[in-house]
Amino acid sequence: MNLSKKSDYKKGGRDYYSRRIGKDGSKLSTDIHVYRWFWCFLKLTKELEDKKEKLEINNKNYDVKIDRSHNWFKLINIDRFSKSKNINTKEITKFYGKVKKLFNQDFFPKYRHLFLEPTSKEINSLDELYKINLDNYKIILFPKENSHRRNIKDLNTINKNSKDKKSYGYKPITRAKISIRGRDDILKRLFHTFRVVYNEEKSPKILKKSLSNLDLYNLLQTQLKTNLKLEVKDELLNKYDDHVVIDRIRSEYRYDELADNFKGKIIQKKKLVMRKYPYKYFSKQLKSFSRDYRQAKILIINLCNGKFPYFNSIIK
Repeated sequence: MNLSKKSDYKKGGRDYYSRRIGKDGSKLSTDIHVYRWFWCFLKLTKELEDKKEKLEINNKNYDVKIDRSHNWFKLINIDRFSKSKNINTKEITKFYGKVKKLFNQDFFPKYRHLFLEPTSKEINSLDELYKINLDNYKIILFPKENSHRRNIKDLNTINKNSKDKKSYGYKPITRAKISIRGRDDILKRLFHTFRVVYNEEKSPKILKKSLSNLDLYNLLQTQLKTNLKLEVKDELLNKYDDHVVIDRIRSEYRYDELADNFKGKIIQKKKLVMRKYPYKYFSKQLKSFSRDYRQAKILIINLCNGKFPYFNSIIK
């Protein structure tokens, strides 16, 4: 295959399914990026627990307390997590360096076996046969003199006549000891939103700089190096002498810095008209930003009880 074509490359050098397969042929129950965010939230939750924090959700306070009687936390020794390297910081500086050290080198190699699904294997002795868990495996015997082609044909016949035949598109239930499902992009957004907003709320009042949702949104997008930063143009606001009007414009209208060259819209009195995108577009983004913070808190409380990633409501 000619790898000179850009279309032949995958992000990170490997696609989703390839990243699940180890060098020894073992298979993760989901993408390693999802497990990385699982660890990030678990580490974050442990840091909040050490501080005896409470999270307010829908006007009700919840203690951040990990249920160590749950099977997950019997298998994972969360009390051995590093206390000197915190990832719950407002700034993103050195964040990925800490993740590389604590997850890639410390956590994942130690607990990787908990996230593996049963895979096909060849049995070469009776001792190996006796150790097989029949809840996870189906045993099929092939004569040694069979060719590979004959084995495939026999296997297709067995599957066709089997009562446990799985239809095309069947999604198997994973047998991994710790099985989670999730989307990398959503978990990333929730984690960083919580990190920025939470530390802004907890910053000392003397040093605290009052930041609106717009300011926090811009800070987050700057840290993640995206192009979704929103701004209000100061030169447009300077046309107004009334501070009440200026404050109302700052709170109700947004200006996109990427739309500098757009023409055809007029700045009307007491109203800042969007040059490229409508106000509702930005309003939706800012509302989503507030929603993400609330859902991140719900996710953390559910994680304490061994539920991940559930962020729509508290699961009792």
